Parts: sequence; C-alpha cells; structure tokens
Amino acid sequence: MYRRALKTVAAAALITSIMGTSVFADDLTTLKSQQQEAQQKVDDLTQQLAYLLSEIDNLEQDYIDFYEKVLSDIINHPDMTIDEAAEKHLREEFNDLTDEQLCNCMPGMMYADLNVRFHYRELAIRALVDSGLKVNTYGEGYNYIVCEHPENIIQHGSANSQQCLDNISQAKISLNVMPWFKKGAHDRVFNSCLNGAVCLTDSSSYLDEIFTDGKDILFYDLNMLKDYVRI
Repeated sequence: MYRRALKTVAAAALITSIMGTSVFADDLTTLKSQQQEAQQKVDDLTQQLAYLLSEIDNLEQDYIDFYEKVLSDIINHPDMTIDEAAEKHLREEFNDLTDEQLCNCMPGMMYADLNVRFHYRELAIRALVDSGLKVNTYGEGYNYIVCEHPENIIQHGSANSQQCLDNISQAKISLNVMPWFKKGAHDRVFNSCLNGAVCLTDSSSYLDEIFTDGKDILFYDLNMLKDYVRI
C-alpha cells in the first residue's frame, strides 16, 4: 500500500513538471528552438519517472517502514521540517551516521515531502468544500479527495504555468500549501499577490516577517487541519 502511494506521488510530481513546460516566443525560429528544448525536458522527465518507479518497486520493506515512520512523524507534527524529521529517524537507525552521510540521504526524502504536502492539501480542500465553499482545482488527483461534498470541487484538469497564472488572476482567493521547509516561501504566494488574488497559505518564519496576517495575506494553521481529520 505504501509503495503504491510513493509511486502515485512520484508520478504526480513529474507529471506536474511536464505540464508546466510552456513555450512562448516572438518569432518562428525561436519558437522551434524552444519547442525542441521543451520536448527534451519532457523526455528527460519521462525517463526520471521511469527510474523513480523502478526504484520504488525495488524498495525493501525496511526502507518502506523507514519512510512510513518519517511521514507519520511530520504528519503528526506539522511544525517539524523534513530535514529535522529525516535526521531524527536516520540517527535513530544509525548511531554513527556522519554529517556527510546525512546530507547524501536527504534527496531520498522527496517522497516524504511530497506525501505530506499532498496530505495537507487534501485536508485544506476538504475543510473548504465541506463548509460549503466552491473550490476550483487545476491539476490531477483531486477526484481522490474523500469529503462530504465532492460536488464543491470543480475540477478543470491539467494546466501549464501560464494558464495557472491566468486563472489566479481571475480568482479571489488562491490556496497554497507550503513545501516542508519553514523559513522560505513558495512562488505561488507571490504569484497570487501579483495577480490580484488573496493568498491563503500556511506560514513560515520568512512569510511572518514580510506579511501581516489579515492585511496582505491570510494564514491558516496546519495543526487545525491536522485536528480537522478527527472531527
């Protein structure tokens, strides 16, 4: 079951990258060149997806159990960063782990990072639609959200980067779920502000410094979403 979840997340992440490949040019020569570059990017990402899926298939149960423990920890403690959770569990498994070895393990944490983001995105959308609000979604996988009022999820399917910006410019509120670092920002926050939408997002120390909640941004608490699943 967990292996299937990992495969779904890996596929969704790279499909999102592929769908975000956009081409804009002022003349035909430049357009053809950019089309070739875009196609190469799609081919490269497709190869990466095949590699990731094969790697997941080859995961031994011990590795699956390890990732599951990391994921469970950050879901239950959303203020914990992905690197904090990874270091905690890696050092529990390997007492003599060096800092260099720890750094080399970090790229493998992408599975847990993507999983926890998808988990809290589902909880955020569920809370909104079950309260009676209509939520327009762009991308794939929203049909799997379990909620009381799925009719309030208006799915538009895949959209490239430019289409996403265009849609944000027509929205009143733009929902964001931060990556699992706690001192930076996602570009969606600034894209929402620049395109006239109110950004509804979880916070970070950086966002707390540059924005004022209720004035130029709206923050929600991940811990409230965590508790919502129990209601």
